[in-house]
Amino acid sequence: MGHIVIAGGTGFIGKHITEQARRQGHEVVILSRSNRTASEGIRYAQWDGETLGEWAQHLEGAHGVINLSGASIASPWRGNYVQKLYDSRVKPTTAIAQAIAAAKNPPHAWANSSGIGIYGEGGNATLSEASPIGTGPIADLATAWEEATRVAGELPCSVALMRTSMVLGPDGGAFPPMARAAKFGAGGPFGDGQFWQAWIHVEDLARMYLFALDHQLDGPVVASAPSADRNADFMAALRAAVNAPFGLPAPAFALRAMCNLMHWPEDFLTQSQRAVPEIAKARGFVWAYPQIRAAMRACASS
Repeated sequence: MGHIVIAGGTGFIGKHITEQARRQGHEVVILSRSNRTASEGIRYAQWDGETLGEWAQHLEGAHGVINLSGASIASPWRGNYVQKLYDSRVKPTTAIAQAIAAAKNPPHAWANSSGIGIYGEGGNATLSEASPIGTGPIADLATAWEEATRVAGELPCSVALMRTSMVLGPDGGAFPPMARAAKFGAGGPFGDGQFWQAWIHVEDLARMYLFALDHQLDGPVVASAPSADRNADFMAALRAAVNAPFGLPAPAFALRAMCNLMHWPEDFLTQSQRAVPEIAKARGFVWAYPQIRAAMRACASS
C-alpha cells in the first residue's frame, strides 16, 4: 500500500487524516516547515510551502497527496491578514501542482482543500458540485485556491477539490468554542436562525479525503454531512449535547458588530449554504455521523 503525503498534516484536520491513514495501513509523509522527528509510520519532510525542493521527491510513486495548508479564516482580517489568507493557500497549492507536473512517477491522486464558501450566499437553494461559483470575499478566496491547482496545466493524476464545510470535532474546529459559549447561555440561534449551515464531523472528513484518493475523485467534491441544517436546529443540537437548558439568541445587530470588529465580511456568520455532497453519495461514501445531533453528542462525549 503506497504512502500518502500530507501538507498541513500537523493541524487539527491533518492529525485526524494521519491517524485514519495509519489505521488503513498507509505510511504518511508530512510536509512541515520545521524539523520534526519521525515516529512509527510517520516521516517528515521540510518545506517552505512555496518553492520546489527535496520534499518533492516524496511525491514520487505516492498513493496520494493531501494539501490542507491555509491560515485560519476565523482569525481577524486586519492589516495584511487577507493577503496571508491568499498566500497561505495559493503558494503551497501552486508548489504541489508544479511538483506533481515534474514527477517522473506521479502520485495516484491529489486531494486539495477548498471551502464551501465558494458558493457565496446560497439562500434556500440546494448547492452541489454542479452549482455555480458565488461572489464575495470568501468565494473569491476559495476560487483562487482551486485555480492554483491548475497553474501547471493538466496534471497526470486526479485532483479532488474538497469544498469543506464547518468541521466539528472534540479537539478542534468549531465545536469547542461553541460548546463553551453554550454552557454559559450563549447557545441560541444566530439572527432568525433560518439560514442553512453545512457541517461535517472531523472523522467523516478524514475518511472522505482518503476516499477521494482511493477513488480518484476529480473536480469539486462537497465535503459535508449528507444534508445541511437550519441554524436554529444546529444550535439546538449543540445545546442538547452540552446539557445547556437555554440559549440566548444572537441578534442581527450584534452579529454585524462582531463582523465589523473582526473585519470580516458582513455575512460571515450568517451566510446560508444548503450544501449536498452528491459526488460522495454517488460513489458510495458512508457517513459515521450523518445527523447533527449524533455528531454533536460524539463531540461532547469524547
